[in-house]
Amino acid sequence: MRPTLSLLVLLVSLLVAAPLKASLEDIRHAQALLGPGTWSQLIRIENERPTATYPRKTFALVFEFNGILWFYTARDGTQSLSLFTGRVEKDRKNLHPLLLEIDSGFTHFKVIKDDDYVPAANRTLPNGCFLESMAAARVRAARGESLEQAGILLYYAATGNRIHGHAVLAYQTPGGVYVDDSAGPRSARIGENWAATPIELARNYEPDLKDRIVQARLVPVAGSVPASGYASLRSSSQESGQMDSSRSL
Repeated sequence: MRPTLSLLVLLVSLLVAAPLKASLEDIRHAQALLGPGTWSQLIRIENERPTATYPRKTFALVFEFNGILWFYTARDGTQSLSLFTGRVEKDRKNLHPLLLEIDSGFTHFKVIKDDDYVPAANRTLPNGCFLESMAAARVRAARGESLEQAGILLYYAATGNRIHGHAVLAYQTPGGVYVDDSAGPRSARIGENWAATPIELARNYEPDLKDRIVQARLVPVAGSVPASGYASLRSSSQESGQMDSSRSL
């Protein structure tokens, strides 16, 4: 092989390997945010129909939260993986059919062995607002804070020709209703009393968006007692039922 061609092959290999390594580090960082108390698996997916969102080799994190499995990638954020509530143990043992519901090109996957990873304090997780909200809830629980109600608030706003989704931790204390947002530097107090519906809660936090917020839901966190009708996903203790799919966040 001519030297110039060898150099070109090496350069192409490095250009391909660099984003793969960055993607793997993002997934390890996401797993570290969840902490050892949350079941999770890091997987590498072989995608026979690669796209900009899901390349040929896609690293993803599968994790359990609120009685179902969720799916995170750095390029597409977090979305629900389970199709039914109350089947999390079965879902853990049979991921492939669920992965095919995400993308029909996901023909094969393998679990990546756990490795020691220390997340950098200043690292930003791409499309990680859902996971950051989970981490914020875990931190508050570890502090022993008294939360009367709490949940990850998912809301979707129409911006131009697309729907943009975001996730924050919303919670109520004796001092009022607050939101922890990974995009903001500190907790924001948004009112005295808990809103009647998730969409009102979202509009209280984002008043400038007003009617552009078209959908919202609240996923309860452990130890909270959400208002009636707030939980978009039924708990695993209830009869198994089909659930609405979640957009990526």
